[in-house]
Amino acid sequence: MNQEGFYLHILRMFQEEYHQAADRIASHIQHHDFPQARMIAHSIKSAAKTIGADELSTRAFVLELLLAESTTKPSALARFEEELQRIMDSLSHLPEKKVVKQASDGSLPEGFDHALDTLEKHLMNHDVEAESILESLDQLPVSAKIHSYITDLIALVEDIEYESALSLLRELREIVGGDDDE
Repeated sequence: MNQEGFYLHILRMFQEEYHQAADRIASHIQHHDFPQARMIAHSIKSAAKTIGADELSTRAFVLELLLAESTTKPSALARFEEELQRIMDSLSHLPEKKVVKQASDGSLPEGFDHALDTLEKHLMNHDVEAESILESLDQLPVSAKIHSYITDLIALVEDIEYESALSLLRELREIVGGDDDE
Protein backbone atom coordinates (compact mmCIF):
# COMPACT_ATOMS: atom_id res chain seq x y z
CA MET A 1 0.00 0.00 0.00
CA ASN A 2 1.53 3.34 -1.00
CA GLN A 3 1.15 6.53 1.00
CA GLU A 4 -1.88 7.61 -1.02
CA GLY A 5 -3.46 4.20 -0.49
CA PHE A 6 -2.70 4.37 3.21
CA TYR A 7 -4.29 7.83 3.46
CA LEU A 8 -7.37 6.65 1.55
CA HIS A 9 -7.61 3.75 3.97
CA ILE A 10 -7.54 6.15 6.93
CA LEU A 11 -10.23 8.31 5.29
CA ARG A 12 -12.42 5.26 4.74
CA MET A 13 -11.94 4.21 8.36
CA PHE A 14 -12.95 7.71 9.48
CA GLN A 15 -16.04 7.56 7.30
CA GLU A 16 -17.02 4.14 8.58
CA GLU A 17 -16.38 4.95 12.23
CA TYR A 18 -17.99 8.38 12.44
CA HIS A 19 -20.74 8.59 9.81
CA GLN A 20 -23.42 8.31 12.53
CA ALA A 21 -21.51 10.16 15.24
CA ALA A 22 -23.80 13.20 15.36
CA ASP A 23 -26.83 10.95 15.89
CA ARG A 24 -24.98 8.98 18.56
CA ILE A 25 -23.96 12.16 20.39
CA ALA A 26 -27.51 13.55 20.20
CA SER A 27 -28.90 10.29 21.57
CA HIS A 28 -26.46 10.31 24.50
CA ILE A 29 -27.34 13.95 25.23
CA GLN A 30 -31.05 13.13 25.14
CA HIS A 31 -30.43 10.37 27.71
CA HIS A 32 -28.23 12.70 29.80
CA ASP A 33 -25.21 10.48 29.20
CA PHE A 34 -22.84 13.41 28.81
CA PRO A 35 -19.63 11.43 29.50
CA GLN A 36 -20.32 9.08 26.58
CA ALA A 37 -21.28 11.97 24.30
CA ARG A 38 -18.10 13.77 25.32
CA MET A 39 -15.99 10.68 24.60
CA ILE A 40 -17.37 10.52 21.04
CA ALA A 41 -16.74 14.25 20.51
CA HIS A 42 -13.19 13.85 21.84
CA SER A 43 -12.53 10.93 19.53
CA ILE A 44 -13.82 12.84 16.51
CA LYS A 45 -11.74 15.87 17.49
CA SER A 46 -8.55 13.84 17.29
CA ALA A 47 -9.48 11.77 14.25
CA ALA A 48 -10.64 14.83 12.31
CA LYS A 49 -7.33 16.55 13.01
CA THR A 50 -5.51 13.46 11.72
CA ILE A 51 -7.29 13.59 8.36
CA GLY A 52 -6.91 17.36 8.03
CA ALA A 53 -10.54 18.26 8.84
CA ASP A 54 -9.51 21.13 11.10
CA GLU A 55 -12.90 22.87 11.18
CA LEU A 56 -14.62 19.65 12.24
CA SER A 57 -11.94 19.12 14.88
CA THR A 58 -12.55 22.62 16.24
CA ARG A 59 -16.32 22.15 16.31
CA ALA A 60 -15.92 18.79 18.06
CA PHE A 61 -13.60 20.45 20.60
CA VAL A 62 -16.20 23.13 21.39
CA LEU A 63 -18.82 20.43 21.81
CA GLU A 64 -16.46 18.40 24.00
CA LEU A 65 -15.91 21.37 26.32
CA LEU A 66 -19.65 21.92 26.69
CA LEU A 67 -20.28 18.23 27.33
CA ALA A 68 -17.55 18.21 29.99
CA GLU A 69 -19.79 20.62 31.89
CA SER A 70 -22.79 18.27 31.32
CA THR A 71 -24.40 20.82 29.05
CA THR A 72 -24.61 21.69 25.39
CA LYS A 73 -25.95 24.42 23.16
CA PRO A 74 -28.20 23.43 20.29
CA SER A 75 -26.25 25.81 18.04
CA ALA A 76 -22.94 24.10 18.88
CA LEU A 77 -24.40 20.68 18.15
CA ALA A 78 -25.96 21.97 14.91
CA ARG A 79 -22.65 23.49 13.73
CA PHE A 80 -20.88 20.23 14.55
CA GLU A 81 -23.51 18.21 12.65
CA GLU A 82 -23.26 20.51 9.61
CA GLU A 83 -19.50 20.21 9.43
CA LEU A 84 -19.54 16.46 9.99
CA GLN A 85 -22.07 16.10 7.17
CA ARG A 86 -19.93 18.27 4.89
CA ILE A 87 -16.92 16.02 5.54
CA MET A 88 -18.96 12.85 5.07
CA ASP A 89 -20.35 14.21 1.79
CA SER A 90 -16.83 14.84 0.53
CA LEU A 91 -15.69 11.38 1.65
CA SER A 92 -18.55 9.77 -0.25
CA HIS A 93 -16.59 10.56 -3.44
CA LEU A 94 -13.56 8.48 -2.48
CA PRO A 95 -12.43 5.99 -5.11
CA GLU A 96 -13.48 2.39 -4.59
CA LYS A 97 -11.33 0.35 -2.26
CA LYS A 98 -8.91 -1.92 -4.07
CA VAL A 99 -8.54 -5.45 -2.81
CA VAL A 100 -4.90 -6.03 -1.94
CA LYS A 101 -3.46 -9.47 -1.38
CA GLN A 102 -0.24 -10.24 0.38
CA ALA A 103 2.62 -10.64 -2.04
CA SER A 104 3.46 -14.27 -2.68
CA ASP A 105 7.08 -13.59 -1.76
CA GLY A 106 5.99 -12.42 1.72
CA SER A 107 7.08 -8.83 1.13
CA LEU A 108 5.38 -6.07 3.07
CA PRO A 109 2.84 -3.70 1.52
CA GLU A 110 4.14 -0.36 0.25
CA GLY A 111 3.92 2.31 2.93
CA PHE A 112 4.32 -0.16 5.79
CA ASP A 113 7.65 1.33 6.91
CA HIS A 114 6.21 4.85 6.69
CA ALA A 115 3.24 3.77 8.80
CA LEU A 116 5.63 2.34 11.42
CA ASP A 117 7.54 5.65 11.43
CA THR A 118 4.30 7.55 11.98
CA LEU A 119 3.25 5.12 14.69
CA GLU A 120 6.56 5.55 16.48
CA LYS A 121 6.16 9.35 16.54
CA HIS A 122 2.68 9.06 18.02
CA LEU A 123 3.86 6.56 20.64
CA MET A 124 6.81 8.74 21.60
CA ASN A 125 4.41 11.66 22.11
CA HIS A 126 1.95 9.48 24.04
CA ASP A 127 -0.59 10.44 21.39
CA VAL A 128 -3.87 8.53 21.20
CA GLU A 129 -3.67 8.77 17.39
CA ALA A 130 -1.35 5.78 17.57
CA GLU A 131 -4.53 3.72 17.85
CA SER A 132 -5.77 4.97 14.45
CA ILE A 133 -2.47 4.07 12.82
CA LEU A 134 -2.61 0.61 14.35
CA GLU A 135 -6.17 0.10 13.18
CA SER A 136 -4.98 0.89 9.66
CA LEU A 137 -2.02 -1.46 9.97
CA ASP A 138 -4.36 -4.15 11.27
CA GLN A 139 -6.17 -4.10 7.91
CA LEU A 140 -3.05 -4.60 5.81
CA PRO A 141 -2.17 -7.93 4.20
CA VAL A 142 0.73 -9.15 6.34
CA SER A 143 1.92 -12.47 7.67
CA ALA A 144 0.34 -14.00 10.76
CA LYS A 145 3.49 -13.29 12.76
CA ILE A 146 3.47 -9.58 11.92
CA HIS A 147 -0.28 -9.43 12.47
CA SER A 148 0.15 -10.85 15.97
CA TYR A 149 2.60 -8.03 16.76
CA ILE A 150 0.09 -5.48 15.49
CA THR A 151 -2.65 -7.05 17.63
CA ASP A 152 -0.41 -6.90 20.70
CA LEU A 153 0.47 -3.27 19.93
CA ILE A 154 -3.23 -2.40 19.71
CA ALA A 155 -3.84 -3.92 23.14
CA LEU A 156 -0.93 -1.98 24.66
CA VAL A 157 -2.07 1.33 23.18
CA GLU A 158 -5.65 0.73 24.33
CA ASP A 159 -4.20 0.26 27.83
CA ILE A 160 -2.16 3.47 27.40
CA GLU A 161 1.08 1.49 27.72
CA TYR A 162 3.01 3.64 25.23
CA GLU A 163 6.50 2.74 26.48
CA SER A 164 5.77 -0.97 26.27
CA ALA A 165 4.29 -0.43 22.82
CA LEU A 166 7.49 1.36 21.75
CA SER A 167 9.56 -1.62 22.90
CA LEU A 168 7.31 -4.03 21.01
CA LEU A 169 7.44 -1.79 17.93
CA ARG A 170 11.23 -1.99 18.02
CA GLU A 171 10.98 -5.79 18.09
CA LEU A 172 8.62 -5.68 15.12
CA ARG A 173 11.04 -3.43 13.23
CA GLU A 174 13.83 -5.95 13.85
CA ILE A 175 11.65 -8.72 12.43
CA VAL A 176 10.52 -6.85 9.32
CA GLY A 177 13.99 -5.44 8.75
CA GLY A 178 15.77 -8.78 9.11
CA ASP A 179 15.74 -11.95 7.12
CA ASP A 180 13.56 -13.77 9.61
CA ASP A 181 11.54 -16.52 7.91
CA GLU A 182 7.95 -16.82 8.94
